[in-house]
Amino acid sequence: MMRAVPGMTGGYAATQAVPDLEARRRLLHSDERVDVIAERVGYADPTHFIRMFRREHGATPAAWRAAQARGRPTAPRPPRAPGRGRR
Repeated sequence: MMRAVPGMTGGYAATQAVPDLEARRRLLHSDERVDVIAERVGYADPTHFIRMFRREHGATPAAWRAAQARGRPTAPRPPRAPGRGRR
């Protein structure tokens, strides 16, 4: 059973939070390529992983990794309202 996470829907917590946490852990603590990380956290298409990561963190995985290495974390974006995709 999953715990409730403030500001996060159950669907997001179940489908994105755990893979996102694992992806960030791998970006910080390994030298694996982004496409390898995408596959290991469950994305069949690395482009989709990069798009979702950028939407959530405001930077691509490679840019996020570089910013973390420089000690300049990127500012997290506020969560999007449901059903308000890009047009």
